[in-house]
Amino acid sequence: PFLAPDAPLSIYWRGGAPSLELVSGTELAVGCGMGRFDGGAEATKFMVQWDTSPAFDSGAGGEPLGTATPDASLELCSACVTKFDLLAQTLTVDGTDLLGALYADAAVLVNRKWLFRLAPTARPSFTNLTVQTGHAVFEDQTGSFSLHLLRTRFIVRGLEPGTPYFARCLAANREKGWSRPSTTDPTFEVPRAAPPPPESLAATVVNAETLEFSWP
Repeated sequence: PFLAPDAPLSIYWRGGAPSLELVSGTELAVGCGMGRFDGGAEATKFMVQWDTSPAFDSGAGGEPLGTATPDASLELCSACVTKFDLLAQTLTVDGTDLLGALYADAAVLVNRKWLFRLAPTARPSFTNLTVQTGHAVFEDQTGSFSLHLLRTRFIVRGLEPGTPYFARCLAANREKGWSRPSTTDPTFEVPRAAPPPPESLAATVVNAETLEFSWP
């Protein structure tokens, strides 16, 4: 039987909540990582929602102010996983981690159906990935399989500078749809940026020891 996926977690470590980070005076980044269980089916989408209210009901019809549905996975390579060794709990990969995206505890999807997490105590090596136990693969596998990283970092654009925004993430799989929402950590962030430099600067001699600067 299939279930809805667990609520999303951090893109940095499995014990954390989705992230909310400052990008610019009008942009924030929401990072959504895969939860502990995908429901037994491939995760297909994340849903990112943002609002000026923690109730997420500021839209015209009581819905969140903004919603986006980015893909749940990022393809690292195609047909590059050549082996899974059950005894050693390792994936053999023929290629190079060009994106620099792998990290301990990352959720990866092999052949679009086998979900693994990289061992948190191992230093990730793209050609020989040690995975955690607890997955649903119970025998050695050989072939040429794809490798996807289950995470997204979505940039929310066009925000009002100086206004607090709240954000949350949901995840969906092919069979049962959307998970429960996870609020981010921190729960809100304020788009802001340093002021631009003065367009013109005037210096006036006040006395032998003092200069006075002024600008529009």
